[in-house]
Amino acid sequence: MDVHGQSARRPNAHPGQARARSVCRVQPGARRHPGRIDRGDRTRLSAGRNLPGGCYSYPRLKIAPVSQVVASWIPKAAGIAYAARLKGEGSVTLCTFGDGATSQGEFHEGVNFAAVHRLPVVFVCENNSYAISVPIRLQMANPDVADRATGYGVLGVTVDGTDVPACYEACREAVARARRGEGPTLIDAKIWRINSHTSEDNHLKYRTQEELAEASRHDPITRFGAWMVERGWLTAEGAAKVQAACDAEASEAADWAELEPDPLPEDALKHVFA
Repeated sequence: MDVHGQSARRPNAHPGQARARSVCRVQPGARRHPGRIDRGDRTRLSAGRNLPGGCYSYPRLKIAPVSQVVASWIPKAAGIAYAARLKGEGSVTLCTFGDGATSQGEFHEGVNFAAVHRLPVVFVCENNSYAISVPIRLQMANPDVADRATGYGVLGVTVDGTDVPACYEACREAVARARRGEGPTLIDAKIWRINSHTSEDNHLKYRTQEELAEASRHDPITRFGAWMVERGWLTAEGAAKVQAACDAEASEAADWAELEPDPLPEDALKHVFA
């Protein structure tokens, strides 16, 4: 059975990550690296045994190994930043997660450790107000994650996660603070979840049509495209061509994945050590 995370038009502060030099980005899971298409094939490094996007790393691009356990990567991010400081690398670690992760103990452990040691970490909560199907009102009395920063003695920033330029500025400033030795920043990027959590989830069971209609009006891709058109940096026709090219690339990747051979039953225990 193939399961994939819904990452289409997922808004976040990634532009800030992309532009910040010497940043080691800790990717938490499938929903935070849009565009990666996986299926149960035996030719990949995972041999079709992994969740989509799980347990890979890219040292050359300073992408640390992914962890599928919710929030478990947050202390890792603090540890990576601590190790980088000891090595004198001068890098900044960027850690992204959802609001559901902030309800886990690892969130406290990671942020508190980074705060105590004034580590160069930027924590970005992509707050879509849902932990799968659990609404934020059942997770926390105060839905503003950035307010928690005060308790740790670090800076908390709230930003519209569907506003790409605003996200870029928030991340750029947080990275600059970290480089100046001013410690971590906790960014609460407020976003709207447009799709279901994954292909196995049916959000119509716990969300209203009115809410979904409102969410669709906060599409960050449409908003950013309009922002560039307004400034004359892109034409409407040019934006449509970019979208068509991206759609074609995604379809081509999906077709390729569908044609990959399925895992063989006799290989079920291959590479299993315990």
